[in-house]
Amino acid sequence: MISRYMVLIASEQKLMIMRPYQVYQVKQIVNCIHGNCGNGYIMSLIAKFANQGGGKIKVSRDQLVALIRGVTDHSIRDGYSRFKREKQAQELAAIAAEHSLTTAALQAFVVGILERMIFDGEQLGDLMAPLDLGWKDRTHAELALMADLHPLLTKRAQGREISGLSAYEQ
Repeated sequence: MISRYMVLIASEQKLMIMRPYQVYQVKQIVNCIHGNCGNGYIMSLIAKFANQGGGKIKVSRDQLVALIRGVTDHSIRDGYSRFKREKQAQELAAIAAEHSLTTAALQAFVVGILERMIFDGEQLGDLMAPLDLGWKDRTHAELALMADLHPLLTKRAQGREISGLSAYEQ
């Protein structure tokens, strides 16, 4: 009987039992792949192998060593930067969809704030104008948007203070 914690080493034609820490690591990788939680460039490479193997990771030790040797600091930084930009774009798109805004308009709003490090209430009003809401509904919509946007802006400011944003702290 073959356990699910056994690994076939094709080059040596033998089965090996995985150590407990290896079982734990594989479970974490599989959970991360299925949970789409990211964790950067190496996870995307592991996911690539998982997709090629029909959900099972099929990679020999030699392939993995070649893969790791082929990864440079530059490619890791590029991969991480690309991953980070995609994740940030997804976060912004989700907020835009939740508040019936276009992603491009919300992106321009956020970029404008982060470039100047100044929050401008008039620009928030301009962002909400296409929704054609009355003043009371627009105020509620602005507060709801800022409740979602404040943590994102604070995070992207990386410790720097955005002037005027403190009015929306909760």
